[in-house]
Amino acid sequence: MGGLRWRLLVVGLALCCAVAGGCGGDESADSEAGQILVRPGSPEEVAMTLAETIPDAVRKRDCEEVAEINARSRTRFLCPPLLGNSDGLRRFELTGSARFGVMRAVLDYRSKSVPDGATMILFRNADGEWAITRAGLLPRSEASSPDADRAERRAALERFLAAVRERDCDAWRDNAGAIHRDPQIVCREEFPSTRGLARLLAANAGVEPRYVGGSGSFGFFDWSIAKPEPRRFSFALVETAEGALRPYVVLDYAEGPVEVPQSSQPGAS
Repeated sequence: MGGLRWRLLVVGLALCCAVAGGCGGDESADSEAGQILVRPGSPEEVAMTLAETIPDAVRKRDCEEVAEINARSRTRFLCPPLLGNSDGLRRFELTGSARFGVMRAVLDYRSKSVPDGATMILFRNADGEWAITRAGLLPRSEASSPDADRAERRAALERFLAAVRERDCDAWRDNAGAIHRDPQIVCREEFPSTRGLARLLAANAGVEPRYVGGSGSFGFFDWSIAKPEPRRFSFALVETAEGALRPYVVLDYAEGPVEVPQSSQPGAS
């Protein structure tokens, strides 16, 4: 991560086995008397499918739904869990839910492995399905103000995009939530995957990402472009730990559907 320490709790147990490649904002999840309703095809349903399947799975055929989620996600989950590590998602409870634009969702939850709570970030992929980008993130204090950090978040995204555009791996590593710590591995294995984004930035010069909101620890931007064909991306930013080089880094970016049906948008009936 290029020396940047962002607030990530590695939830090993039955949770994350690999990473590939306090909520605020648009409070759009349905609730009744503090209960979070789980609608078919929603981010909440994705999380609950994992929680209801993984702890008691003993055979591969028990994990078909989890395998489908893993196939489209950045963070993947062991199913069946390793022997002795089946408790990570037990006592799972959703405690908060918010949407940011039409491509991002943030879920707060607690479980046996994180009784004090953690956060899961999801994105809507190009097929319109919800997938998981990271889980086990520790949110910042509710005392923080997303609006006050808006300029910092935009500046972090601009530094990230400039590094991609200029093919500067060292600068990119300082402004991205890279998976590896070794600079050589980052530049050899992670940074090359941004070449496609660099081409799109060159073809769509002057098209700025649009801020769609954030919570205490996270900020989100949408980027819709027209060349060489209409496409839509979402960028997620995460706050770094105190004393880090940058206050925010880009956690990830993902391509989503160009158009989202009205029935799939937050708050739609």
